[in-house]
Amino acid sequence: MAHEWVREFYHAHRFRLNAPKCKYLISDCKSNSDSRWLWSVDAKEKICPQPGSVIFRYLGLWLSLDLDWSKQIQMMNKCIMNWRWKSTAAKVDPAQLKASYVEYLLPRLEIGLLHANITEQMCKAWMSTILQTFCERGGIGSYYSLSRNGFCVVAGIPDIWLRSQTARATELLCYLNSRNSPAGASTVARFKSLMKANTPSTAVNLLLTRKSFPRDSTFRMGPTLKYLKDLGVTIAVSDEKTAPFVHEVIADIRNALSKIAEEKLQAIVYTDGSTSTKGKVTNSGSGIFVTDRAHRPVCSTGFVVRSDGNNFLAEIAAAAVVVKACPPGLPLTLRIDSMAAIGAISKGHVSERRRVRAAGRAWLNLCRAEYIDKKSHIFIEHIPSHTGEQTPEQFGNDTADHLANHHRLKGVKIEIPYLTSQRKCSYSSMVIGTFKVTPAI
Repeated sequence: MAHEWVREFYHAHRFRLNAPKCKYLISDCKSNSDSRWLWSVDAKEKICPQPGSVIFRYLGLWLSLDLDWSKQIQMMNKCIMNWRWKSTAAKVDPAQLKASYVEYLLPRLEIGLLHANITEQMCKAWMSTILQTFCERGGIGSYYSLSRNGFCVVAGIPDIWLRSQTARATELLCYLNSRNSPAGASTVARFKSLMKANTPSTAVNLLLTRKSFPRDSTFRMGPTLKYLKDLGVTIAVSDEKTAPFVHEVIADIRNALSKIAEEKLQAIVYTDGSTSTKGKVTNSGSGIFVTDRAHRPVCSTGFVVRSDGNNFLAEIAAAAVVVKACPPGLPLTLRIDSMAAIGAISKGHVSERRRVRAAGRAWLNLCRAEYIDKKSHIFIEHIPSHTGEQTPEQFGNDTADHLANHHRLKGVKIEIPYLTSQRKCSYSSMVIGTFKVTPAI
């Protein structure tokens, strides 16, 4: 049926289909005698089926239904050798060689490292060739005694094996947290199958006690899970309830805003975040100051946020709570002194991958649906910080700053959990942005 729809579409738009170049693959194909062929658009040519062992190129990746990665590995090896030959022939200096490795070679290897069955031995062999090229162009006599990881750290270049594991780990964590894509559901199913469990919670518990992982290609996530476990990164199924303190703050602000809505006035809300710059403090403070259109104070509140020293989380948490608490139809002006927080809150609809990998994703996911529904009457403005208290705007921002500082000091000696209810899986630590790993000497 799908092929007939394609034929109708091509015929309506007067497109042509190159039948000899089309790849029509059937896992149980009976070679040339198979009668399950398809017509071309003009019905003058046949698109004959081919067996699953046929290797084809799709979106830059050479693959087959039989998961034969020999062609892809061959192309990656050829790419590295061509890079080495061109660098030697052109007599590229080490600085340019580093730029070509990071900006040219690695991006071309990325898709193969992510999807193909690339082993650690292959990556070590390729890395030896790359290090030899660097040493030859840098005038280093012997490279055999050099530490591979140490050279990568000092030179500032990624190790291919670590790069592949980091890319696969990022992909795995994205899919485990995906809610609306079939890829996410199939990844969770394969994870449960690998752990021989019926539920994600059981699979996660078994992962904590598991010591050995399969090295074959049946479960491609096996080496990645081992890599994450060696790094001390644990996967946990988050609870279904939002942290209680968030509910309390949202309720307080909603009550204050409801009073303004009953009087048919406009609400003006100032938010700010405060994070200590001394030492490794895990908690930050968020301050919220609510006024009406006449700048009369209505509510002054705040809360402690687990941020691990990242002030962006404190800023985005305060704004997310206000958006979540805003009653429908109430004209609300939200004034924030952080341009990063404004940009993150006002994005609206984002792709599944961007949602999972976004910085402060838990707080953004808490209010994203509400902001999309209420953005017609929520106006976000930037206000400069620490400019005095002469105007009502300056006074409002300064008050929010004082509230954030108060709650930051309040959270010095208490333990606050991460907000994880808006994600399917959480990490052992709050990951801001993309998952990254650097090699150790």
